Amino acid sequence: METSDVCFFEAFAVCVYNVPNRNLSSVHAAAASRDTGRFRGNNMKLFFVICLIHVSFQLKCDKTRITAHVGGELFLACHYNTNTYLYSKKYWCRGSSRYNCETVADSEAKTHPRTTVFDAQRRGLYIKVTGLRFEDAGTYWVGIDKAYADVMTQVEVVVTEVPVSKPTLRPASSLADRPSCWGKPVTVSCRSDQGTNIKYVWYQQTDSAAGSDVAVSSSSDLRLHCGLAWTDTSFYCVAKNNAGQQRSETVHVQVLVSAENNCIYAIKIQGHLFDECADRLTTTATSPPTTTSTEVYSTTTTGNYSSPASPVNQNLTHLSVIPSW
Repeated sequence: METSDVCFFEAFAVCVYNVPNRNLSSVHAAAASRDTGRFRGNNMKLFFVICLIHVSFQLKCDKTRITAHVGGELFLACHYNTNTYLYSKKYWCRGSSRYNCETVADSEAKTHPRTTVFDAQRRGLYIKVTGLRFEDAGTYWVGIDKAYADVMTQVEVVVTEVPVSKPTLRPASSLADRPSCWGKPVTVSCRSDQGTNIKYVWYQQTDSAAGSDVAVSSSSDLRLHCGLAWTDTSFYCVAKNNAGQQRSETVHVQVLVSAENNCIYAIKIQGHLFDECADRLTTTATSPPTTTSTEVYSTTTTGNYSSPASPVNQNLTHLSVIPSW
């Protein structure tokens, strides 16, 4: 017997078991045709197509591919022929093919801490997997126990990173001492509230014709200081992972006095100006004055910030105000 003949008889046995009685005459006719040497070529292909179509009516799920985030869950709803398989065992198994599929959980005895196979019978069959991990990605099958060959349908599971949310910007420490007005460093922190395995990159905007901004830091924090910018400039942060990326609002730096050490610059973060440093333009002092006078702060809220206004110091006279941005 040829190999093709063996394959035919195996497929024939599976299909005959699934074909309703009213169709058995056509199957017998096909078998008779094969015995006379005419069941070849296109007829053989048509026979297998009929078998596959019939099996698909026995079990059908709402998805053949599921993409979910790590730490999340997947949910699969299926329906099957309850006239035939109402009391058969249903299962969720993993494997590259139906012939090497290892059962993870079933509707009867086999359980799994994160996987549930719930057979609601005429209301459907449901698969739920929680606490998804990257190693959960792969090929799975929903199956129904049946003599000769189980009824099975394939499902691909893809597990991705949690997408990053738009990052927010805030000073890493208090700006009450007005460090930028005295040429001191200021650190701006970039954070996304959602996302896994996030990487941060800070960019400085350029006015070049090419329009390619320059990466200045691969950290979530940007340290502003006198040597970083000699003219007015802007920075922004990008938070990214394998699922995508998001860009923050802009940090504007207005350089009032450029210098290597004792510069004066004002900072606007997400549209909020923290200090205009106007009084510093009229003094040559290189360090904040020591005073015993009471400093009064008023708190205003803008966006995610509660920020102090400039202190009112009786020893300082505000002679000018820098132009608004």
